Amino acid sequence: MRHGRDDELIVRLHDCGTNSELWREVLESFIARVGADGAVLFTENFDPGALPFYETACFERREVETIFFGRHRDNPWTRASLRRPMGVVARTEETVPVRTLVDSEFYVDCLEPFGLLHSLGANLFLADGVYAGFTFLRGRRRGAFSDRALADMQRFVPHFASAVQVGLRLAAADLQRATALEALDRSDTATILLDRRGRAQFVNAAAERLLAETPDLALDANRCLRAALGDQALQQAIGLAVRGERGATVALDGQGPVDAVISPLGEHQTCVAGEPARAVVFLRPIGSPQVSARGLAERFGLTEAESRVAASLVRGHGLPAAAAQLGVSINTVRTHVARVFAKTGTHRQAELVSLLVSRR
Repeated sequence: MRHGRDDELIVRLHDCGTNSELWREVLESFIARVGADGAVLFTENFDPGALPFYETACFERREVETIFFGRHRDNPWTRASLRRPMGVVARTEETVPVRTLVDSEFYVDCLEPFGLLHSLGANLFLADGVYAGFTFLRGRRRGAFSDRALADMQRFVPHFASAVQVGLRLAAADLQRATALEALDRSDTATILLDRRGRAQFVNAAAERLLAETPDLALDANRCLRAALGDQALQQAIGLAVRGERGATVALDGQGPVDAVISPLGEHQTCVAGEPARAVVFLRPIGSPQVSARGLAERFGLTEAESRVAASLVRGHGLPAAAAQLGVSINTVRTHVARVFAKTGTHRQAELVSLLVSRR
Protein backbone atom coordinates (compact mmCIF):
# COMPACT_ATOMS: atom_id res chain seq x y z
CA MET A 1 0.00 0.00 0.00
CA ARG A 2 2.89 2.34 0.89
CA HIS A 3 4.43 1.69 -2.53
CA GLY A 4 1.24 2.87 -4.23
CA ARG A 5 1.20 6.07 -2.16
CA ASP A 6 4.85 6.67 -3.04
CA ASP A 7 4.09 6.36 -6.75
CA GLU A 8 1.21 8.82 -6.38
CA LEU A 9 3.43 11.31 -4.55
CA ILE A 10 6.08 11.05 -7.27
CA VAL A 11 3.48 11.76 -9.95
CA ARG A 12 2.20 14.76 -7.97
CA LEU A 13 5.75 16.01 -7.52
CA HIS A 14 6.35 16.00 -11.25
CA ASP A 15 3.00 17.72 -11.78
CA CYS A 16 4.36 20.60 -9.67
CA GLY A 17 6.94 21.21 -12.39
CA THR A 18 4.22 22.26 -14.81
CA ASN A 19 1.80 23.73 -12.26
CA SER A 20 3.51 25.58 -9.40
CA GLU A 21 0.18 26.04 -7.60
CA LEU A 22 0.40 22.38 -6.56
CA TRP A 23 3.57 22.83 -4.49
CA ARG A 24 1.85 23.81 -1.24
CA GLU A 25 -0.41 20.76 -1.28
CA VAL A 26 2.49 18.42 -2.08
CA LEU A 27 4.72 19.93 0.60
CA GLU A 28 1.91 19.46 3.12
CA SER A 29 1.82 15.76 2.22
CA PHE A 30 5.53 15.45 2.99
CA ILE A 31 5.16 17.48 6.20
CA ALA A 32 2.65 14.93 7.46
CA ARG A 33 4.86 12.08 6.25
CA VAL A 34 8.01 13.13 8.16
CA GLY A 35 6.32 14.84 11.11
CA ALA A 36 7.49 18.38 10.41
CA ASP A 37 5.95 21.69 11.45
CA GLY A 38 6.53 23.29 8.08
CA ALA A 39 8.53 23.17 4.86
CA VAL A 40 10.23 25.49 2.42
CA LEU A 41 11.35 24.77 -1.14
CA PHE A 42 13.64 27.50 -2.44
CA THR A 43 15.91 28.54 -5.28
CA GLU A 44 18.57 31.20 -5.32
CA ASN A 45 19.57 32.82 -8.62
CA PHE A 46 23.03 34.33 -8.38
CA ASP A 47 22.56 36.67 -11.34
CA PRO A 48 22.75 40.32 -10.18
CA GLY A 49 19.32 41.64 -9.32
CA ALA A 50 17.57 38.25 -9.50
CA LEU A 51 15.13 37.53 -6.70
CA PRO A 52 14.93 34.27 -4.75
CA PHE A 53 12.01 31.96 -5.42
CA TYR A 54 10.37 29.85 -2.79
CA GLU A 55 7.29 27.79 -2.01
CA THR A 56 6.18 27.22 1.55
CA ALA A 57 3.67 25.19 3.53
CA CYS A 58 2.49 25.63 7.13
CA PHE A 59 4.49 28.85 7.49
CA GLU A 60 3.46 32.43 6.85
CA ARG A 61 5.49 33.98 4.06
CA ARG A 62 6.68 36.63 6.52
CA GLU A 63 8.17 33.88 8.68
CA VAL A 64 9.93 32.31 5.71
CA GLU A 65 11.35 35.63 4.60
CA THR A 66 12.65 36.20 8.12
CA ILE A 67 14.21 32.76 8.37
CA PHE A 68 15.72 32.39 4.90
CA PHE A 69 15.90 35.80 3.26
CA GLY A 70 16.15 38.09 6.26
CA ARG A 71 18.98 39.59 8.28
CA HIS A 72 21.13 36.50 8.68
CA ARG A 73 21.48 34.85 5.29
CA ASP A 74 25.12 34.21 6.19
CA ASN A 75 24.69 31.90 9.19
CA PRO A 76 26.26 28.68 10.51
CA TRP A 77 23.32 26.57 9.37
CA THR A 78 23.41 27.77 5.77
CA ARG A 79 27.22 27.73 5.52
CA ALA A 80 27.38 24.15 6.76
CA SER A 81 24.46 23.06 4.55
CA LEU A 82 26.06 24.41 1.39
CA ARG A 83 29.20 22.36 2.05
CA ARG A 84 27.22 19.14 1.87
CA PRO A 85 26.99 17.17 -1.40
CA MET A 86 24.11 17.78 -3.75
CA GLY A 87 21.20 15.36 -3.50
CA VAL A 88 21.95 14.06 0.02
CA VAL A 89 19.36 14.50 2.77
CA ALA A 90 20.77 15.54 6.15
CA ARG A 91 19.54 16.65 9.56
CA THR A 92 20.55 19.71 11.56
CA GLU A 93 22.63 17.53 13.86
CA GLU A 94 24.70 16.23 10.91
CA THR A 95 25.12 19.66 9.40
CA VAL A 96 26.11 21.96 12.27
CA PRO A 97 26.55 21.32 16.03
CA VAL A 98 23.33 22.23 17.82
CA ARG A 99 25.28 24.25 20.42
CA THR A 100 26.88 26.32 17.66
CA LEU A 101 23.51 26.97 16.09
CA VAL A 102 21.80 27.89 19.39
CA ASP A 103 24.59 30.35 20.23
CA SER A 104 24.25 32.17 16.90
CA GLU A 105 22.38 35.42 16.25
CA PHE A 106 20.56 33.55 13.49
CA TYR A 107 18.96 31.22 16.03
CA VAL A 108 18.06 34.03 18.44
CA ASP A 109 16.63 36.33 15.77
CA CYS A 110 15.18 33.92 13.22
CA LEU A 111 14.53 30.45 14.65
CA GLU A 112 13.77 30.84 18.33
CA PRO A 113 10.88 33.33 17.84
CA PHE A 114 9.08 30.64 15.84
CA GLY A 115 10.06 27.79 18.17
CA LEU A 116 12.20 26.10 15.50
CA LEU A 117 15.46 24.22 15.84
CA HIS A 118 15.51 20.91 13.97
CA SER A 119 15.65 20.53 10.21
CA LEU A 120 15.81 17.87 7.53
CA GLY A 121 16.83 19.04 4.08
CA ALA A 122 18.86 18.60 0.93
CA ASN A 123 20.73 20.61 -1.66
CA LEU A 124 18.92 19.68 -4.87
CA PHE A 125 21.24 21.13 -7.52
CA LEU A 126 23.58 23.98 -8.39
CA ALA A 127 23.60 24.64 -12.13
CA ASP A 128 23.76 27.65 -14.45
CA GLY A 129 24.01 30.03 -11.52
CA VAL A 130 20.90 28.69 -9.79
CA TYR A 131 20.89 26.83 -6.47
CA ALA A 132 17.86 24.88 -5.23
CA GLY A 133 17.11 23.05 -2.01
CA PHE A 134 14.37 22.08 0.40
CA THR A 135 14.09 21.95 4.17
CA PHE A 136 11.53 20.59 6.61
CA LEU A 137 11.55 22.13 10.07
CA ARG A 138 10.14 21.44 13.50
CA GLY A 139 10.34 22.71 17.05
CA ARG A 140 12.94 22.06 19.70
CA ARG A 141 10.62 20.02 21.91
CA ARG A 142 9.84 17.52 19.17
CA GLY A 143 13.48 16.53 18.82
CA ALA A 144 15.52 15.52 15.79
CA PHE A 145 14.04 13.87 12.72
CA SER A 146 14.30 10.07 12.74
CA ASP A 147 16.57 7.88 10.65
CA ARG A 148 13.45 6.51 8.99
CA ALA A 149 12.36 10.03 7.92
CA LEU A 150 15.84 10.69 6.59
CA ALA A 151 15.90 7.52 4.46
CA ASP A 152 12.32 8.06 3.34
CA MET A 153 12.96 11.58 2.01
CA GLN A 154 16.16 10.51 0.26
CA ARG A 155 14.10 8.49 -2.24
CA PHE A 156 12.21 11.58 -3.34
CA VAL A 157 15.17 13.92 -3.84
CA PRO A 158 15.65 13.24 -7.60
CA HIS A 159 11.96 13.89 -8.19
CA PHE A 160 12.07 17.18 -6.26
CA ALA A 161 15.08 18.25 -8.33
CA SER A 162 13.44 17.32 -11.62
CA ALA A 163 10.20 19.15 -10.79
CA VAL A 164 12.06 22.32 -9.77
CA GLN A 165 14.20 22.29 -12.91
CA VAL A 166 11.15 21.87 -15.15
CA GLY A 167 9.41 24.70 -13.32
CA LEU A 168 12.39 27.01 -13.75
CA ARG A 169 12.62 26.24 -17.47
CA LEU A 170 8.92 26.94 -17.95
CA ALA A 171 9.18 30.15 -15.97
CA ALA A 172 12.05 31.27 -18.20
CA ALA A 173 10.01 30.39 -21.28
CA ASP A 174 7.06 32.37 -19.94
CA LEU A 175 9.31 35.37 -19.39
CA GLN A 176 10.83 35.03 -22.86
CA ARG A 177 7.36 34.76 -24.40
CA ALA A 178 6.08 37.77 -22.48
CA THR A 179 9.12 39.78 -23.52
CA ALA A 180 8.69 38.79 -27.17
CA LEU A 181 5.00 39.70 -27.17
CA GLU A 182 5.70 43.02 -25.50
CA ALA A 183 8.28 43.80 -28.18
CA LEU A 184 5.79 42.89 -30.91
CA ASP A 185 3.15 45.07 -29.31
CA ARG A 186 5.48 48.07 -29.40
CA SER A 187 6.42 47.49 -33.03
CA ASP A 188 5.22 49.95 -35.67
CA THR A 189 4.55 47.01 -37.99
CA ALA A 190 0.99 45.67 -37.86
CA THR A 191 1.45 42.07 -36.70
CA ILE A 192 -0.96 39.17 -36.11
CA LEU A 193 0.04 35.72 -34.81
CA LEU A 194 -2.14 32.82 -35.95
CA ASP A 195 -2.78 29.40 -34.42
CA ARG A 196 -3.05 26.13 -36.37
CA ARG A 197 -6.64 26.93 -37.31
CA GLY A 198 -5.71 30.34 -38.66
CA ARG A 199 -7.27 32.17 -35.73
CA ALA A 200 -5.64 35.31 -34.35
CA GLN A 201 -3.88 34.52 -31.08
CA PHE A 202 -2.19 37.90 -30.74
CA VAL A 203 -2.86 41.23 -32.42
CA ASN A 204 -0.45 44.05 -31.69
CA ALA A 205 -1.48 47.66 -31.22
CA ALA A 206 -0.42 48.67 -34.74
CA ALA A 207 -2.57 45.90 -36.26
CA GLU A 208 -5.55 46.90 -34.14
CA ARG A 209 -5.23 50.47 -35.41
CA LEU A 210 -4.92 49.35 -39.02
CA LEU A 211 -7.95 47.05 -38.75
CA ALA A 212 -9.99 49.85 -37.20
CA GLU A 213 -9.01 52.18 -40.04
CA THR A 214 -9.57 49.64 -42.86
CA PRO A 215 -13.28 48.84 -43.42
CA ASP A 216 -12.57 45.97 -45.82
CA LEU A 217 -10.34 44.05 -43.39
CA ALA A 218 -11.43 42.60 -40.05
CA LEU A 219 -11.35 39.67 -37.64
CA ASP A 220 -14.57 37.64 -37.78
CA ALA A 221 -16.41 36.09 -34.83
CA ASN A 222 -13.88 33.21 -34.78
CA ARG A 223 -10.96 35.69 -34.86
CA CYS A 224 -10.04 34.71 -38.40
CA LEU A 225 -8.68 37.47 -40.62
CA ARG A 226 -11.11 38.29 -43.45
CA ALA A 227 -10.92 40.67 -46.39
CA ALA A 228 -13.80 42.08 -48.48
CA LEU A 229 -11.69 41.74 -51.64
CA GLY A 230 -8.98 39.11 -52.08
CA ASP A 231 -10.27 36.92 -49.22
CA GLN A 232 -9.93 33.65 -51.15
CA ALA A 233 -6.25 34.27 -51.83
CA LEU A 234 -5.77 35.39 -48.23
CA GLN A 235 -7.36 32.22 -46.78
CA GLN A 236 -5.36 29.99 -49.12
CA ALA A 237 -2.12 31.71 -48.11
CA ILE A 238 -2.98 31.47 -44.41
CA GLY A 239 -3.83 27.77 -44.78
CA LEU A 240 -0.45 27.03 -46.38
CA ALA A 241 1.42 29.08 -43.78
CA VAL A 242 -0.17 27.53 -40.69
CA ARG A 243 0.62 24.08 -42.11
CA GLY A 244 4.23 25.17 -42.39
CA GLU A 245 4.36 24.83 -46.18
CA ARG A 246 5.18 28.31 -47.45
CA GLY A 247 4.44 31.98 -47.12
CA ALA A 248 3.01 34.51 -49.52
CA THR A 249 2.28 38.16 -50.11
CA VAL A 250 -1.39 38.93 -50.85
CA ALA A 251 -2.69 42.26 -52.11
CA LEU A 252 -6.05 43.06 -50.53
CA ASP A 253 -7.73 45.69 -52.70
CA GLY A 254 -10.60 47.77 -51.47
CA GLN A 255 -11.10 50.92 -49.46
CA GLY A 256 -7.60 51.42 -48.19
CA PRO A 257 -5.70 48.64 -50.03
CA VAL A 258 -3.38 46.58 -47.87
CA ASP A 259 -0.60 44.05 -48.48
CA ALA A 260 -0.60 41.00 -46.21
CA VAL A 261 2.81 39.34 -45.83
CA ILE A 262 2.17 35.86 -44.41
CA SER A 263 5.00 33.65 -43.13
CA PRO A 264 5.04 30.24 -41.42
CA LEU A 265 6.81 30.25 -38.06
CA GLY A 266 8.09 26.69 -38.42
CA GLU A 267 10.43 25.58 -35.68
CA HIS A 268 10.69 29.10 -34.25
CA GLN A 269 7.22 29.17 -32.75
CA THR A 270 6.05 31.47 -29.99
CA CYS A 271 3.50 30.07 -27.56
CA VAL A 272 0.48 32.24 -26.85
CA ALA A 273 -2.10 31.05 -24.32
CA GLY A 274 -0.39 27.65 -24.21
CA GLU A 275 -0.55 26.91 -27.96
CA PRO A 276 2.25 27.50 -30.47
CA ALA A 277 1.65 30.24 -33.01
CA ARG A 278 1.91 28.67 -36.47
CA ALA A 279 2.13 31.72 -38.71
CA VAL A 280 2.56 35.46 -38.62
CA VAL A 281 0.79 38.07 -40.75
CA PHE A 282 2.30 41.49 -41.33
CA LEU A 283 -0.12 44.08 -42.70
CA ARG A 284 1.02 47.20 -44.52
CA PRO A 285 -0.96 49.77 -46.47
CA ILE A 286 -0.14 49.88 -50.17
CA GLY A 287 2.27 52.72 -50.61
CA SER A 288 4.49 51.58 -47.76
CA PRO A 289 8.12 51.42 -48.83
CA GLN A 290 8.75 48.22 -50.80
CA VAL A 291 11.65 46.01 -49.89
CA SER A 292 14.33 45.54 -52.53
CA ALA A 293 17.49 43.49 -52.35
CA ARG A 294 19.57 46.56 -53.11
CA GLY A 295 17.84 48.56 -50.38
CA LEU A 296 18.46 45.85 -47.84
CA ALA A 297 22.12 45.61 -48.81
CA GLU A 298 22.57 49.34 -48.32
CA ARG A 299 20.58 49.49 -45.09
CA PHE A 300 22.17 46.57 -43.25
CA GLY A 301 25.48 46.00 -45.02
CA LEU A 302 24.38 42.69 -46.53
CA THR A 303 26.16 40.96 -49.35
CA GLU A 304 24.29 40.52 -52.63
CA ALA A 305 23.46 36.89 -51.83
CA GLU A 306 22.33 37.73 -48.28
CA SER A 307 20.12 40.58 -49.45
CA ARG A 308 18.47 38.38 -52.12
CA VAL A 309 17.67 35.74 -49.49
CA ALA A 310 16.31 38.38 -47.11
CA ALA A 311 14.13 39.92 -49.83
CA SER A 312 12.79 36.45 -50.70
CA LEU A 313 11.78 35.88 -47.06
CA VAL A 314 9.99 39.23 -46.96
CA ARG A 315 7.96 38.18 -49.99
CA GLY A 316 6.66 35.27 -47.91
CA HIS A 317 8.88 32.48 -49.23
CA GLY A 318 10.02 29.80 -46.81
CA LEU A 319 13.59 28.51 -46.83
CA PRO A 320 12.95 25.71 -49.40
CA ALA A 321 11.13 28.11 -51.72
CA ALA A 322 13.88 30.71 -51.34
CA ALA A 323 16.50 28.08 -52.18
CA ALA A 324 14.57 27.00 -55.29
CA GLN A 325 13.98 30.57 -56.41
CA LEU A 326 17.65 31.53 -56.01
CA GLY A 327 19.04 28.27 -57.38
CA VAL A 328 21.05 27.33 -54.27
CA SER A 329 20.87 24.57 -51.66
CA ILE A 330 18.77 24.97 -48.54
CA ASN A 331 21.94 24.72 -46.44
CA THR A 332 23.33 27.71 -48.33
CA VAL A 333 20.11 29.62 -47.61
CA ARG A 334 20.38 28.72 -43.92
CA THR A 335 23.94 30.05 -43.86
CA HIS A 336 22.86 33.31 -45.48
CA VAL A 337 19.92 33.63 -43.08
CA ALA A 338 22.21 33.15 -40.06
CA ARG A 339 24.46 35.95 -41.35
CA VAL A 340 21.46 38.18 -41.99
CA PHE A 341 20.25 37.56 -38.43
CA ALA A 342 23.65 38.60 -37.09
CA LYS A 343 23.79 41.78 -39.19
CA THR A 344 20.23 42.84 -38.42
CA GLY A 345 20.25 41.91 -34.73
CA THR A 346 17.34 39.49 -35.14
CA HIS A 347 17.04 35.84 -34.13
CA ARG A 348 14.16 34.31 -36.08
CA GLN A 349 12.48 34.65 -39.45
CA ALA A 350 9.31 36.37 -38.23
CA GLU A 351 11.36 38.95 -36.32
CA LEU A 352 13.50 39.57 -39.40
CA VAL A 353 10.50 40.03 -41.70
CA SER A 354 8.91 42.40 -39.19
CA LEU A 355 12.05 44.52 -39.18
CA LEU A 356 12.40 44.55 -42.96
CA VAL A 357 8.80 45.48 -43.71
CA SER A 358 8.71 48.12 -40.99
CA ARG A 359 7.98 51.62 -42.21
CA ARG A 360 10.47 53.12 -39.81
